Amino acid sequence: PPPMQQPQQLGWGEGRAQSPPRRARRTLRPTQEQLQQLGARYGHNTVTFSVELAPGRCRSVSCSLYLLDSDDKIVVSDIDGTITKSDALGHLFSALGKDWSQSGVAQLFTAIHANGYHLLYLTSRSIGLAQTTRNYISSVSQQGSSSSAVEAEEDSKYRLPPGPVIMSPMRLLTALDKEVVQRCPQEFKIACLTDIYGLFPVGKKPFYAGFGNRDSVCCFFDTHRIDTLM
Repeated sequence: PPPMQQPQQLGWGEGRAQSPPRRARRTLRPTQEQLQQLGARYGHNTVTFSVELAPGRCRSVSCSLYLLDSDDKIVVSDIDGTITKSDALGHLFSALGKDWSQSGVAQLFTAIHANGYHLLYLTSRSIGLAQTTRNYISSVSQQGSSSSAVEAEEDSKYRLPPGPVIMSPMRLLTALDKEVVQRCPQEFKIACLTDIYGLFPVGKKPFYAGFGNRDSVCCFFDTHRIDTLM
């Protein structure tokens, strides 16, 4: 892939003292040219955004970027109430670092990943909880269940497979109100899945199955004839 290019700097700069600062437009959708400039490789990539506050002072934030083939199959899973045992306590206990996961979920998702499927974690949690949520997913470690005494003696541990974590761009309290109080997180989730579905070529069906605990979000899967497990 081509080397990563330095981000373009906007505003006042060397040789532009008499020019007005350029305006940057906020958007959640990078252009095709911007994506190609990243030189992403298949699978997981790390993208870092940096802002120079002053000479010698720089703040950075990183995110994950996943590049998939158009023929890859994706299994979508909700987090709160699906991977965790309940919606409200899933928010609370994961923030406190306490494991509140469904028994056997790590072994199940590991088997799905081993069969060539990509896991996509979808949650209406606020983007402000991104690092906490990623830490939670990577920290889930469960003892596998086996009917074989030999396998049981191996004391193998299972972890949730890596994958994209899609979160709500809303503020923390607004997202929590949507999820726990109004109980309508499907508004964000359906719109998000529709956008991802549209990234694939016409005729492709990237979503193979979905895991969730709400009937409301299943209308998206039903529309596209995708199997759901509640």
